[in-house]
Amino acid sequence: MRFHFDLLPQEYKSFPRDVVGILLAVAAIVLCVSWIGSMSLSNAFQLKKAQDEIEKAERELGDLNKRIGDLQPPLPVINSLKARIDFLNANLDTPASSWVDFLFTLENAVPERVSVKDFNPKDFSSQGGQYTLEGEAITINDVLEFIGRLQSSGRFGQDVHLVQTANKLIEERVVVAFTLSLSYKGRR
Repeated sequence: MRFHFDLLPQEYKSFPRDVVGILLAVAAIVLCVSWIGSMSLSNAFQLKKAQDEIEKAERELGDLNKRIGDLQPPLPVINSLKARIDFLNANLDTPASSWVDFLFTLENAVPERVSVKDFNPKDFSSQGGQYTLEGEAITINDVLEFIGRLQSSGRFGQDVHLVQTANKLIEERVVVAFTLSLSYKGRR
C-alpha cells in the first residue's frame, strides 16, 4: 500500500497543479521566444539602416576626396617650374657668374658686321672659365675689332685668342668664319 501525505494548505489546492504549471511554463517560453525573435528582427532592421547610412557617408567621403584630388595642381609640373625658377635665380642673382652679365658684355662687344653663332660651354658658374666662341664676320678686320672690344671690356681679360679662321661662301658673298678662345672673369 502506498501512502500519500499532502502538507499544502487547502488554499493552494484550488488549481490542478500539473496542467496549470505546464501551461504557464509553455506560455512563458512562447512569450520569451517571441520577445527574443521580435528584438532580433528589430536589431537586424536597425543594423541594416545604420549600415546603409555608413555606406552613404563613405560614398560621399569618396566623392569629396575625388573632388579634392581634382582641385590639387599637378605636382610634377610644379616641381619642374620650381626647378626652372631656382636655376634662373641662381644664374641671375650670382654676380660673378651671371648669364645676364656675360650676355650683356658679349652683346656690347660685338661689332655691327660680326655675328656670333655659338659659344661653349654654356655654364657660367665658375670665374675664369675657358670658352670658345664661333661666329662670322664680313672681313678679318671686323674679327680683329671684335677681339679688341672683348679685351677692353674688362670681363674677358687679355687672353682672347683667334683659334681659327676660314672663308665661307654665303648667298654669293664671302664671309670670314672664325673661332675665338677666351676666358670670362665676370664682375670685379
